[in-house]
Amino acid sequence: MTAFWTFAVVVVTLAASMCTALLAPMRQRRLKVDGQYFRRVKVRYLYFLFGSMGTKQEGRDVRSYGVILPMFVLHIIGYILTVGIWAAVPVLYRYGVDLEYLWAVPLAVDLVYTLTLTVTEAVCVRVSARRAAADGK
Repeated sequence: MTAFWTFAVVVVTLAASMCTALLAPMRQRRLKVDGQYFRRVKVRYLYFLFGSMGTKQEGRDVRSYGVILPMFVLHIIGYILTVGIWAAVPVLYRYGVDLEYLWAVPLAVDLVYTLTLTVTEAVCVRVSARRAAADGK
C-alpha cells in the first residue's frame, strides 16, 4: 500500500506543480483584456516563461508589448509556488507527514492558486470592459 501512496504523491505533486507553472501563461493567451488600461511590464529575459494577451501573430510579444501587471505578478507567484511545492513535499515527508495525507498539500496549493488566478482574471476583464465603455469603445 505504501507504493500506491508514494506513486499518488509523486503524480499529484507533478501535476499540481505543472498546473501552477503553466496555468497563468496559457490562460492569458485567451484572456479578453485590453492591455492599454493596465500598466504593462516588458520582459527582456526569460520571456518564454511569460504569456501575453493574444498570440504572437497579433503582435503581442512580451518583449515588445509586455504583460499586464496583475498577470505578471501571478506568473511570478505561480513559479515560486511550483518551486515551493517541489521543496515542501520531500521536506514534509522527511518530517513525518504520512503519505496518505501528503498528496493533499500540492493539491491545496494548486487549488488556492487557481482560485486566485480566476478571481484576478475576472477583475481584469471587468475593469477592462468598464474602462472601454467609459471611453466609448
